[in-house]
Amino acid sequence: MRKPKHLVHLCGATGILFFGASLPAQAVDIVPFAGFRFGGDVGTQTIGTLGPTSVTISSSLSYGGIIDIPISEPRAIELYYSRQPTKLSGSSAAPVGDVKISVLQAGLVETLPSGDEQLSYLLDGTIGATQQTADNGSGSATRPSIGLGAGIIWMATDHIGVRGDLRGLFTFSGAGGGSAACGGGCSVTFHGSLVAQGELSLGVVARF
Repeated sequence: MRKPKHLVHLCGATGILFFGASLPAQAVDIVPFAGFRFGGDVGTQTIGTLGPTSVTISSSLSYGGIIDIPISEPRAIELYYSRQPTKLSGSSAAPVGDVKISVLQAGLVETLPSGDEQLSYLLDGTIGATQQTADNGSGSATRPSIGLGAGIIWMATDHIGVRGDLRGLFTFSGAGGGSAACGGGCSVTFHGSLVAQGELSLGVVARF
């Protein structure tokens, strides 16, 4: 009758030792975050005009998530997703339109230690795509993009912490390749060579 009880105790102790030993060196970080994205201009083409005009992407709140998967210390693979509900604002020739700008990227993040064991600095670079979608469902435009950023992470325990990031998002727009209507006879396209945005974010780290 004692064997099952001893077995439970043994399995419990083994699990605690294994789980504890695996943290934090080779642990996966999951970071849901809220942020503020700012900057950026895109081109619009209004029916009846000779050429494209430029409108500004309004600064607004963003939200998303980050997953860091260790490969070799101090580097990890980083998966990054962020969505920004925003408006396009410009002159009377370029009407205001509601759009969502979504960014999905993957890359590498490097952790730099500090004098405090709970505090670390981050440098990251990612590559992927940016999609701009009109809220009225009229269409979307997708372009390749990269992200470059730096951050800070503070772990309250081995499993829970907070992370702050400042990230530059650069979309290589080129010409053509999709459009999203923004109302009033206007269509949004990626004119010019580069759309640059910045994002400041704060998230909760769950480390497993």
